[in-house]
Amino acid sequence: MEASLPLISLTDCHKSGLKLQMDETAREIDAEITRISDSLTGMIARGVPETNDDYLAAKNALDRTTQSRVVAVKPWQDAMDALDREAAAALEEFAKA
Repeated sequence: MEASLPLISLTDCHKSGLKLQMDETAREIDAEITRISDSLTGMIARGVPETNDDYLAAKNALDRTTQSRVVAVKPWQDAMDALDREAAAALEEFAKA
């Protein structure tokens, strides 16, 4: 078990770095999502119909931006998941030894 502690620490360290990068990427996109959402909220408050071209354009922009966020953070999440799998496999090997 003693040999597994450095592995766990190393994995946690790598995951922390990946999470920071993922959060930074998400934060940038979240700011745009908030801006578009606020614009849509303003349109609704002014009584702009949902069939209005400007409303539809903003709604489509929000949908695209939300999807781009999912795509942007996926590599980071995948990398963290891969680290977890690799660490679990390594810990299994330690347990067998």
